[in-house]
Amino acid sequence: MTTQQIIESFGQGKTGNCVSIAVIKAGIQIFGLDNVVIFEPTNKNGYLFFMKDGFESTLSEDELKTTIDGSKFTCLQDKKVFDYANLCFSAMAKRALVEKHEGASTIKNAVAALNNGENYHKGAAWIGLRHYKREVGLKYVMNYRGIVGASRKHCFFCSEGVVDHWGKPDKINLIARIKYSTYNYYRIAQDPIY
Repeated sequence: MTTQQIIESFGQGKTGNCVSIAVIKAGIQIFGLDNVVIFEPTNKNGYLFFMKDGFESTLSEDELKTTIDGSKFTCLQDKKVFDYANLCFSAMAKRALVEKHEGASTIKNAVAALNNGENYHKGAAWIGLRHYKREVGLKYVMNYRGIVGASRKHCFFCSEGVVDHWGKPDKINLIARIKYSTYNYYRIAQDPIY
């Protein structure tokens, strides 16, 4: 998929889950659709899922409904990517529940924890990509694909000098480089480092 296709596929609704969206989009760009988290349907309308760092769990039909409703992702131009992104978010929420992130004791609590302005570094861990994360500076943002960028208030996907500006591609021109030079970035790499 091209950077533009990924950016325009789905976007953030009225929640603070920009970290989740950015890392899901970066993961899709590096590993491909249906390959960031692997899902296998169960005979109970749920899924068994496997993350790249070895974490695995299940999602019931009720958990899927709660997490998908809670994500508030908006489908922009690609329903297939939108649906897969919701599955990825569901897996992230289930992991947050299992690991009791912010004291989560229900799947709804876990969704709330991911929707409240998560630290941008933690997104890669919740989706199983913590070993694939590499810090980069702005000059590398122009060359690399699958990047997560963050200011103090917002997180976004970017790739090869193009930023996901709320579901619209925005090229980093000379003037924008000044703005983006104060942000932090990491890229998702193809291979892990342990």
